[in-house]
Amino acid sequence: MRPRTTRSRVAVFVAVLSLLSGLSAVGLAGRAQAETKVTISQVTLGNVFVAGQTPSIRVRTTAGEVKWSAFNFEGKRVKCRKYEMPAGDAAEIPLPIEAAGFYEVRVAADGKCGDAADKTTMALLPRPAEPVDDGFTYSMQGQFSKGWSTEIIPLMTKAGVEAVRDAQVWKDIARVDDDTGEVTYDFSGKYQNYMDRLKDAGIEPHIGLGLSHPDYAEGCTPDTPRAQEAFGRFAQEVVNHYRGQVKTVGVYNEPNRKKDTDKCGDQGRPGLHAQIAREVYEAVDRARYPADVTAPELAEGTPEVPEVIDDWLTTYVERGGLEHLDVVSVHSYRPKNGPDGPTPEGPEPEGLGEEQIAPVRDLLEDNGAGGKPIWITEMGWQSANLDDKEKEQARYLTRAHVLAMHAGVPRFNWYYFMDSQSPPRTFGLISNRPNDEPDRYTPKPSYVAYGVMTAQLSGLSHDSRDGGTPEAVHSHLFTGGAEPVRVMWREKGSQVVLTADAPVQVTDMMGRTQTFRPNPNGQVRLQCRLVTNG
Repeated sequence: MRPRTTRSRVAVFVAVLSLLSGLSAVGLAGRAQAETKVTISQVTLGNVFVAGQTPSIRVRTTAGEVKWSAFNFEGKRVKCRKYEMPAGDAAEIPLPIEAAGFYEVRVAADGKCGDAADKTTMALLPRPAEPVDDGFTYSMQGQFSKGWSTEIIPLMTKAGVEAVRDAQVWKDIARVDDDTGEVTYDFSGKYQNYMDRLKDAGIEPHIGLGLSHPDYAEGCTPDTPRAQEAFGRFAQEVVNHYRGQVKTVGVYNEPNRKKDTDKCGDQGRPGLHAQIAREVYEAVDRARYPADVTAPELAEGTPEVPEVIDDWLTTYVERGGLEHLDVVSVHSYRPKNGPDGPTPEGPEPEGLGEEQIAPVRDLLEDNGAGGKPIWITEMGWQSANLDDKEKEQARYLTRAHVLAMHAGVPRFNWYYFMDSQSPPRTFGLISNRPNDEPDRYTPKPSYVAYGVMTAQLSGLSHDSRDGGTPEAVHSHLFTGGAEPVRVMWREKGSQVVLTADAPVQVTDMMGRTQTFRPNPNGQVRLQCRLVTNG
């Protein structure tokens, strides 16, 4: 049985087309050298534009004329224009591109269309949806506490990011007087700054509390009553200082993985972390601005921790861990796709709900806590580790979010927003080249996929997964808007066949919208592996 559409108009958002060519067609490596020097710089940060804006770049050259070309996500050239340079050697060149998407822009003074003396990437996004409480929060991992510039926050807003997970680090903020032992708290500098900028942008912070303090427990995980009380007091100071801005705090990051704070012995004991959660929970509950507590922030799908349902979590529950948290938080990296290295097999998002979320929910229900929400507070893929690189990351991003919604997860925090340089990691949706024109914070395809996804699905609720479809075809129904929207993709093969009695509107992963009319047999055939909306 094929999915059938019955409305006069159906929206379908196609997230992955099978005809996509390799990303190398639009990659950034190795700019060709032309006879006449041409350099590109940005007019708008990241070369990120939204619907209604005309994209543009700034070009510098001594040539009297340049050719610019634009190539889309599939590597197909969609524009080629000449531009006569004005007197002088620099000009802002408008790029009359109207279709949403991810583009590579090439400019040359000599040669033919498509040649590049310099090039960059660009995004044209649909307008972000208005904030609405639809029961799901699109969250992004930040590292502003580690020095990220807050100038990238507007790029988050354009993509529809609603929340950011970051940290307020205990050892940086809490100052202990050597003589009196009095503790003071200094949030000035980067911590106050990024919180102010998030507030200005209307982005909710989810705050992690730093892992240790040199004045307590010898700088290790707080494993003494004195250290735990100080840690709880710090959590209380954080939520009080930001006067209601902090609505959720994460107790401790990945206690089931080894880290530097384990130098004093086994600091990852489930019982110990249940005690720490209790101290934080009770301290935050007494705060002037109470916040919800998320724990235990467990790692899963890494070489160290292939599964989250193991003795660690079971023991944590037995020690009363569920009594001192409001939200159960997990880091649902797919098996063999953790943050520590290449993933030769098994990285696909399919199986997220059945293999990783459902066992956690079963454990909660078995212990009388089935009503507690489960958040994914970390999940992502390094584009460099995937077979199809940045394109595959974009596909997985959309699919993982929909699968999480289907599993009843109300918040998904993608790890993370921007690639990192030290250590080099490629989880990000934008590049991390703040001093490199023309590629300063430029988008990867996953950035466009995220912006299209939030624009299409914000304000809607996941209703169900359609039955009767071939096993490899996913079709998820979303409701709550003017008309139903389906998210569809095919894991294997290249074609999805819809039965329809009316035109079907298809929006692909890059935001391009087309209308397809049924053939005489009432069928619409889509060359795709992933479809959304309808």
